[in-house]
Amino acid sequence: MYGNQFKKMRKERKMSLEYVADQIVSVSTLSRFESGKADISFAKLIQLLKRINVSLTQFSKEVETSEGVDRFGFKVTAAYQQNDTIQLSKYCLDKLKLYHDSGVPQYLYQAAEANTFLWDLNGKILIRSQDLQRLIDDISDTTFWGARELHRFGNSIPLLPDDRILRISLMLESNLSEISLRSLALLDISYTALLNALNVLCIRDPEAALTLWNNLHALSVLPSLTSIRIRRYFFSLMIDHLQGIVIDDRLNRLLGLLRETDNNELADDFTDAFQRIDKAHQDARSV
Repeated sequence: MYGNQFKKMRKERKMSLEYVADQIVSVSTLSRFESGKADISFAKLIQLLKRINVSLTQFSKEVETSEGVDRFGFKVTAAYQQNDTIQLSKYCLDKLKLYHDSGVPQYLYQAAEANTFLWDLNGKILIRSQDLQRLIDDISDTTFWGARELHRFGNSIPLLPDDRILRISLMLESNLSEISLRSLALLDISYTALLNALNVLCIRDPEAALTLWNNLHALSVLPSLTSIRIRRYFFSLMIDHLQGIVIDDRLNRLLGLLRETDNNELADDFTDAFQRIDKAHQDARSV
């Protein structure tokens, strides 16, 4: 997250939260973003930067010179939002070379992050099997789920074999109660990772998706985690669809409500996810 850098630049220009947020995001969302308690989409960030008269290049330089910021994460997110598969491939391969030359695991995790974004755009996996095995072993051996461990799993999900995605997801799900006692932010990240895992399994392994869903659908989600509750409802529809239950009216109502409340990006994300899941489902039925 880069909210602190945005806040610094906003205050330097003496612009209020209310003015900057107007018709882009809610004031509370912007405040939470600036305090590191929430994230926003890259498209919204671009709009906010325009509002405070800061170019993406200027903001990138601010991020680059700031301490404690995930600079690489910002770069791969920017490349992903621009559909730049060439740059994502380069980021992945460069980090893999650094990993092979140095043996430092962090470079492998960064390569996985870039490859995950690349996979979402073109389905390609550039990390070779022995390196993937290192990732699998590291994540599978997790006994304490902190921010680092959650990000490692979340940034590697589509690169992992389906059975490992399921196994690790169930392991994480069994730790949610303990995580909730430590941090609401960590709980949010945990749910996000689990729903991302469910998304991948809906596409690649519907039976595994159903197994994971049977563990997730009954979980109590705090009212404050609104986006998680909405995403979970969406995936309840996807599970019904995979089981042959008609969801057209419910899905259209959900998408319509999101667009009516100016949540167009989420509606677009759900539309894209449904199309991918439906295509995979239809392809499997035609085999």
